[in-house]
Amino acid sequence: MYKTSVRLSTADIVLNNIDNGGWGHFDEGQWRARAPFIEFTWHSTASFLDGTSNTIMASESVTSTELYADRTIKSGIAFEAAIYGGSNDIDPSKCMAVRDPGDSNLIVSSKYNTTKGSWRGGRIIGKQPAMTGFNTVLPPNSPNCYRADVNSWGIYSASSYHTGGVNSVFGDGSSHFISETIYCANLNAKYKPREYFDTASPFGIWGALGSLNGGEVAAP
Repeated sequence: MYKTSVRLSTADIVLNNIDNGGWGHFDEGQWRARAPFIEFTWHSTASFLDGTSNTIMASESVTSTELYADRTIKSGIAFEAAIYGGSNDIDPSKCMAVRDPGDSNLIVSSKYNTTKGSWRGGRIIGKQPAMTGFNTVLPPNSPNCYRADVNSWGIYSASSYHTGGVNSVFGDGSSHFISETIYCANLNAKYKPREYFDTASPFGIWGALGSLNGGEVAAP
């Protein structure tokens, strides 16, 4: 099983990561139209209503050197059920809070499971965002979180070993260094995932760069 340190953008949407057959809980058309990379979906440049120069396509994301569990923030996975509430709320701040207060490079031990693999960058034909994707929700170099496992709700971050951010590729072919302090709006708010599929991103500039048709920039 080879691993890759390049991840593809699934935009600013946080949803269940199981394969297409299990995605009956949301409007497929809206989900597919918003994200640059979703399985069984193909986009032409006409789909990028925000403009290809304003839409992020791919980014660096650190690959684990471990075969299974990895406790590091950049390449490991935290297990945090609270990122998805029972009332369909997404709470990004719960994922941000999994850092170990004694070592900011590690996941706090209570959110780390030694029996489960992180899968970040692995099994690239598996198509789950947990393996091959990233969300434009938490800023670069933030934690990655499963709700339960590789097929469950998750928040996945771009990451690198560069100081202060990541290199990313945009729809027009240009590359840009994205700061880990990029504006992501209020991550302490709770978001209902179906409410912003066809509107401006609630996740600030970083979220706006993820959506290809959020309307944050006038169509060219």
